[in-house]
Amino acid sequence: MLKKLIILILFFAVSLHATVSDEESVAKLYIATFDRAPDADGLGYWLKNSGLTLEEIAQSFFDQKETKALYPEGHSNKEFIEAVYQNLFKRLGDKKGGAYWLMELDSGSISRDVFILAVINGALGDDAVILENKTLVGLAFANAGMNDIDDARDIMSGITADPLSVDEALFKYDLRPKPHPPSPPNPANTSDRPYSPTPEPKPSNWYIRLIAEDPVRGMKTESTQLGELEGDDVVSRYTLKALNPPFGGTYIDIVFVDPDGVAAGNYKVNFRAYSPESEDRWRFTVKTNDSGATILLTWRGLYLLDPYIDQQNRTRYNENQSITNPLIKQMKLVDSSNGVEIPALVNGKVQIYTFNMSGQKERNFEWVVQTTQVTTSTKESKLSTLQARALQKDAKIMKQKNLELFDLSKPPMIDSDYSNEK
Repeated sequence: MLKKLIILILFFAVSLHATVSDEESVAKLYIATFDRAPDADGLGYWLKNSGLTLEEIAQSFFDQKETKALYPEGHSNKEFIEAVYQNLFKRLGDKKGGAYWLMELDSGSISRDVFILAVINGALGDDAVILENKTLVGLAFANAGMNDIDDARDIMSGITADPLSVDEALFKYDLRPKPHPPSPPNPANTSDRPYSPTPEPKPSNWYIRLIAEDPVRGMKTESTQLGELEGDDVVSRYTLKALNPPFGGTYIDIVFVDPDGVAAGNYKVNFRAYSPESEDRWRFTVKTNDSGATILLTWRGLYLLDPYIDQQNRTRYNENQSITNPLIKQMKLVDSSNGVEIPALVNGKVQIYTFNMSGQKERNFEWVVQTTQVTTSTKESKLSTLQARALQKDAKIMKQKNLELFDLSKPPMIDSDYSNEK
């Protein structure tokens, strides 16, 4: 009874009070309705040009082609409720709350736009944390002037209540806040010297996270770590279980070759100690049950590790993520089957390698850290990254082939009388 009363209060709060729209509230509408970050042009339109309240914007979202394509005629209220909960919180709604909303929507007591606002306003606990994390990332995307809708969906796909998921998403699209340099010297103070930024040192301990994706089947690995850490920190060293025996059913994953001294089927080493005078290589295998799949292989972050001693006198590590560390320029991906080499970073952008399984269920690779900067031609790397983006877009089109095709690269169009079409 109390829960129903809370739901009713949320409903009437949304229904009776017009709300002035702001960045955060409109970004949450994008997340709930479209399952993506707001595009810069669209967010700017709603906030600066539409002249609508938040409630009117929520209603107008349902006049958009994107909404009609995501929720076509015949799309049930139950399916809609489940979609909104997944978009916002990455979970299904609870049975009692879902039953209540379904009854209200089916009876016509409330509209879908009011339902969305009520669910947003009622977020609590981990749900509220996830939504705030998604909002932070979504606004970073839009405020950076980004408009690609596929990127807007991709950047939100891994956001959870974990703050690390925010950092990884911002890192992937180079949207992390840039540090402010110290204030310029005061000419009146003769002791001041011209500011000269200190280069980021190469880390003593670090790790990389790898990701394999099959966009056609919508499959993606978790962030798989690689490397090795000197010392006796067993808890941190062995965190990735080897996949033995082999998979069954549908799968895609990255498996590292057992390092020396670690028995097959036990654990994988996942940290690394940097040695400036030696080249390091880590062998790994991409495995999948689909021998004809086209796979996208990329990396997520150079994680720098600072050791400290905890209260139990054990070695532990604080992690910091970097895209500017000079060690990254010495890193490359090597396809063992054909010798193709892909620099880890090109023009400040994390690279994606696209390849086909070519009749095999396993493909072997190496992650290499050279003693000098990688000078591999970037032509193949750029082509592979463009192919990856095209494949991701094609996969989305294939999944929506029975839906109306529409252009999502422009600001949204409003069909209502009070619209200002662009």
